[in-house]
Amino acid sequence: MAHQPQYIPCELDESSPGSSTSDLKTLSAPHNTPRRLHIQLTGAAIFIMLLLPLVGLLVQILVVHRFKLSSDSLITSASLGPTLAISHICSTVASISVPFVLGIEAYRLSQMWLESSHTGGENRPTPLQFGVLMDVLHGANLSAIWSGVTFIMGFGLVAKSQPLYRPHMLRRAVWLLLFLLGLAYACAGFETWLGVSSNPIPFPQLVQYAGTPPMMSRQVNQTLCDINGDTIVQGTYLCGLDHNHFLSVQWLEAEGIRTLTNTSVVNSVVFSDDQTAIMAPADIAIPDNLEFSAQSYGVSATCESVTAACVDLSAVVSTQPLVLTCPPSVNFNASFEAVGILNDTGNVYLRPETHLTTNTFRFGAVVTSDAFIGQDGQFTGDTGFFTHGKAGAWNVLVCDVDVLSMTYAYSNGSFKTLERSTVTDLNMTRRIAAYSTTNYITNGIANAVEGTGLVSGNYTVTFALELSRRLMALTGSIYEPSDSLGASVVVPTIGARLQLVPLIFLVATLVIYCLTALIIAILAQARQVSVPYVNLARERLIDPLTVVHSAFGHMEARKTWSDSPDRMFSVEDEGDRLNVGPIELDNGDMAFGITRRKPTL
Repeated sequence: MAHQPQYIPCELDESSPGSSTSDLKTLSAPHNTPRRLHIQLTGAAIFIMLLLPLVGLLVQILVVHRFKLSSDSLITSASLGPTLAISHICSTVASISVPFVLGIEAYRLSQMWLESSHTGGENRPTPLQFGVLMDVLHGANLSAIWSGVTFIMGFGLVAKSQPLYRPHMLRRAVWLLLFLLGLAYACAGFETWLGVSSNPIPFPQLVQYAGTPPMMSRQVNQTLCDINGDTIVQGTYLCGLDHNHFLSVQWLEAEGIRTLTNTSVVNSVVFSDDQTAIMAPADIAIPDNLEFSAQSYGVSATCESVTAACVDLSAVVSTQPLVLTCPPSVNFNASFEAVGILNDTGNVYLRPETHLTTNTFRFGAVVTSDAFIGQDGQFTGDTGFFTHGKAGAWNVLVCDVDVLSMTYAYSNGSFKTLERSTVTDLNMTRRIAAYSTTNYITNGIANAVEGTGLVSGNYTVTFALELSRRLMALTGSIYEPSDSLGASVVVPTIGARLQLVPLIFLVATLVIYCLTALIIAILAQARQVSVPYVNLARERLIDPLTVVHSAFGHMEARKTWSDSPDRMFSVEDEGDRLNVGPIELDNGDMAFGITRRKPTL
């Protein structure tokens, strides 16, 4: 069995040349234990250097600026240039920090080396292996990776000529460098991918409205109602909207017609995202860059065609008038002139504003059309129209109508319902019902939606929307502006569209790198605190100056205990200059090398 050399700590004797009491003190100095503060500060500095740009990137995108997710990208109000600059800093810091992380790992490798040297273990490199190990730790680049991987994998002439066991410390250093460089270069790759796949896009931002915001809500003008207080029907204040009494206040109706025809400069009827007709400011009254929330009134109607239930096909004769007989379940006494709000018995109210008792009501309509005439005795598609002889086509519709109190938000030309509830003021419903018996409702709705459903659209849905719009619009004169609930100004800015895949990969890679560096620092601190001489051994691994000193420097005992490689060298003179070239060895052989002796040329 081969003799296993034992690790023998070097001691200086006071009788030895160059030794002194100070030399002995040097052996017990802090140089003999790991520089704990150095490990802590270096590890903390690396972790902070990596973490700060990463946190800065996330704060830039997700905290300081607004953002939203699309299918494959993240859209942020952050400018593209600074965002990509921060991501570039992230990848750059990861690349330049690799040698520093390996410098901390060198403490653990040194511990392995020292312990194996003491016990004769396997973590003792040969000169060639030691050179490869130094190259890996000092170089920390692709060249070092290539030389390290090819050596430990047994590739190449040099590796094949060295059949000895590769120490674990060498393999650990190589694979760790490969892992760290892989992460660093992956960061650079993902950062490049992010840069080429991202593009600037408009991203308007909201700024709180300065000063008093425009009055965008709509409320009933009570002063106007009081002026027209003589228009009271059975205790209902119609604010001048009773169509049989409007002659004394014609301008009230005129504003309703202007609202209906979209010519008003004050009001307009619009549809929110849930298809509720709401009273809103006219388009010209809304600044282009304004977003706001407001309160108003609205009408929501849903209709269905019941023609099939009201026509007995077995009794239809083309040469005789069509007879409409609706079953009790429909609750609509349909006649060919019946259009309006229905009472409990299914008849049309003559004066609904005097009789309505709830804030929801039913509306019935028998609609005739020449546009839907088709084959006699047939229904036209899903429109509900039934063709009868040459008299035309007929449709019987029943609608449920709800008068609502609305809270809505306006943004970029669209209205979104925030809250809606049935109004509690019966007067409001009666005001809206006041014009239901006028020509604007009885004939106006059917004329406005004539032909819908033949090519596109749904007739009953369109009828319901037009019913809601007209009921709401005809009351346009009784409203006045009131305070908005909130208002913001839209400021046009240029943001960025960032592709999610490279962004997520970049962040994930940086997080893995940060955690790796932190774990290495913690392990270095935890496991090497009690190993003597680990600082000295570490310097022999990571600094080429220590190798040069061992080969060509003056061997002075006390200088070898310094953990500052440049302090290992004595004062040099002209005789210490090195020559390179052929030299004659002591046994007479010729070699090529570096020596203080003049080479043989």
